[in-house]
Amino acid sequence: WGIVFLTGAWTTLSEIGARSWLFLILSGLATGASWICYFKALALGEVSKVAAIDKSSIVLSVLFSMALFAAERELWWLKLIFLAMIAAGTFLMTDIRRGERSGNFVWLLFAVLSAVFAALTSVLAKIGMENVDSNAATAIRTCVVLIAAWLVVIFRKEAALVRELHRKEVLFLLLSGVATGAS
Repeated sequence: WGIVFLTGAWTTLSEIGARSWLFLILSGLATGASWICYFKALALGEVSKVAAIDKSSIVLSVLFSMALFAAERELWWLKLIFLAMIAAGTFLMTDIRRGERSGNFVWLLFAVLSAVFAALTSVLAKIGMENVDSNAATAIRTCVVLIAAWLVVIFRKEAALVRELHRKEVLFLLLSGVATGAS
């Protein structure tokens, strides 16, 4: 929101149409769902595997955008070739083998859901950002994510656990938040 006010984008907030609000809110909800699934996958699986699956959202984002936006269909065959290469590389990076030690692939379900929601985030944001300043759109989406995340914490009755966090955990969570904001 600091950037929104510094750039003067706050003056455009009243001009945002209902359709843009709807899709920015949906994009924020998709972002929140992606993060929730991502962190659940991280809790259950290896970082390298979870991150690789999550980043496969690139493949899904391009496929969704090709389906929804005519301009994205240009050189569709070339895009499909490179998407197949990305998907193959992602599969090889995850090193998923039949009969993995624990046999627990729940992390994979959450990692795939994270990728799907991340892909939806991009497409929904693209639709919602029509005639909307990108900084204002990001601020709106971030508020939705913040509200959704705290609602999950409250719904799961885990708000009291926040007080139990150690300084080091808080530091790393704050640094993660700064890195996310910067990205």
